[in-house]
Amino acid sequence: MGRFLRYVKIDTQSAEGQTTIPSTKKQLDLANLLAKELKDFGVQDVRISEFGIVYGMVPGNLADNSKVPTIGFIAHMDTSRSGLIFAPGLVRFMPAWIAASGGLVLLQALLEPFASVSRRVRGLAGAVRGGLVASLGLLAEREIRGADVPGANDNASGCGVVVALASKLAAEPLGSTRVVVLITGCEEAGTLGARAFRDSRDTGGWMFLNFDNVGGPGSVRFLRREGVIDKWDADPGLVATADRIATARPDLRMKPEDHPAGLTYDSSPILAAGGRALTISNQDGFIPDLHRASDVFANVDRDGVRRALEAGAELLAAIDGGAAD
Repeated sequence: MGRFLRYVKIDTQSAEGQTTIPSTKKQLDLANLLAKELKDFGVQDVRISEFGIVYGMVPGNLADNSKVPTIGFIAHMDTSRSGLIFAPGLVRFMPAWIAASGGLVLLQALLEPFASVSRRVRGLAGAVRGGLVASLGLLAEREIRGADVPGANDNASGCGVVVALASKLAAEPLGSTRVVVLITGCEEAGTLGARAFRDSRDTGGWMFLNFDNVGGPGSVRFLRREGVIDKWDADPGLVATADRIATARPDLRMKPEDHPAGLTYDSSPILAAGGRALTISNQDGFIPDLHRASDVFANVDRDGVRRALEAGAELLAAIDGGAAD
């Protein structure tokens, strides 16, 4: 848990609307710490890419490592800003709000040409504009009154689990699977880090396990679907493997989730491109302290982290044994 405390102390807020990756240079402060720790644990080929992604590799035990199956561990290091939309009573409706806002924009475009010829259409168009103004108001409130959040659960917890798994594997490599560590930035700015990695490398045949918000006390959820407007199904082989582990290890409280809290995840760009991925996240209808000032080390649930870590280890062992093929 000491790692979490070090990670949380570093400001890694990403900036939305930026074209550079990482969107803020301060994300590299945590990237450098993570790279050093991975090297200290014996992870090979550790480096920070041009996109600020911390990369490392743990080879499998087979002689020709280039031909072994590859699984990528993903977590994101950046944090976000607080805002009214993340208040406990509202945050569970955020995906529906975003989808509705998109629908209102489309409806506004359809109604506008007819607003001058029909009073009823004018009234409907006015109501749609009112909804859009309210949505913009929530966004403006976040920019004006929002503050940087510590991100202990989102997502120092994911970084901690990935580093812990990598350190274990460096000491005891898998039999026939190469593991690649990918700790990205700019997830909060639109999964830009994960997109950059996906677009810059041939990852055909790879599998990915993404750990996001795994510091809460809730169930260890494996997300069978992701997305807000566009939806992507997780890899069937990985989902089936997680299902079997959930049955065999009820103490881990693993459960499937088809309607996850939050928006897109770092696995979403991979799934959108037809890749194989699965996200692990501790949640039961909502993510505790999401983008709030209360997302601090003291509120991280140690048992929740332990269960997510053990779930990840179980998934790795099963994948190495060919269970997801």
